Amino acid sequence: MGYFYYRIGMDVEEYDSDQDILDSLSCSILTKSGYKQADLYEDPYYIPERDPLMIQAVEEYINNEKNRNH
Repeated sequence: MGYFYYRIGMDVEEYDSDQDILDSLSCSILTKSGYKQADLYEDPYYIPERDPLMIQAVEEYINNEKNRNH
């Protein structure tokens, strides 16, 4: 999921503001993968783009891209 957020630069307002499809998809996939922090029944205020693991994944993609370009 981190890759999708990386590709849009974590800018869900520009790319997904009307429907929240990416957030819904992320919560569904992450929850079914066993990541309980993304379960909206447990935490109705969970937001993927504020999750430290999601941020870390996006930063890793950014760093990998920088390293490939050098």
